[in-house]
Amino acid sequence: MARERREIRRIENAAARQVTYSKRRRGLFKKAEELAVLCDADVALVVFSATGKLSQFASSRHALTSLATVAQLHSAHPTSITSAVFRNLFFSPCTNDIIDKYSTHSKNLGKSHQQPSIDLNVEQSKYTGLNEQLAEATHGLRQMRGEDLEGLSVEELHQMERKLEAGLHRVLSTKDQLFTQQISELQQKIICSGKLLAFSAHNDILIKLLV
Repeated sequence: MARERREIRRIENAAARQVTYSKRRRGLFKKAEELAVLCDADVALVVFSATGKLSQFASSRHALTSLATVAQLHSAHPTSITSAVFRNLFFSPCTNDIIDKYSTHSKNLGKSHQQPSIDLNVEQSKYTGLNEQLAEATHGLRQMRGEDLEGLSVEELHQMERKLEAGLHRVLSTKDQLFTQQISELQQKIICSGKLLAFSAHNDILIKLLV
């Protein structure tokens, strides 16, 4: 069966939108990491969520430092950048907006005397990623209970149905194994009890004969 093509449009459900953002963002960062490893390239990415929350990826300290430097240069000299690379970079108004956001974010951190080190930035990114994974897992559990299903395609619902069926099969299989094990243990106890009773009766007969 051909896979249903999903229309690319804004997700109305806020929870589903956040989960999709987290999943796609991690996928984007993974592709950036693969590009850096495969091609020995310095890669830096900046992503702002709908709420303005910054997520960033840097394949090396040099890439992260360069990203901060670009933001500082753009902030200090927004109209006098002569490098061809910078001219191409800042040609797009959308790119200008992103760089402005990044500069503002960095300045706000500096004003609050909480400018993190590069190593801390990396750890914070990992912490953010773990929180997002937790939120995604929690959302997945709610969906398994039949909640928050808005926005799912027919194919995604089919996949969830198959997962539930596979999970139910494993539960039933485990239950059968436990029942079989308990019955076997009970049979062993009965056999042992029977042997003990027979041994006791035999002893009684011997005692009577001796008396």
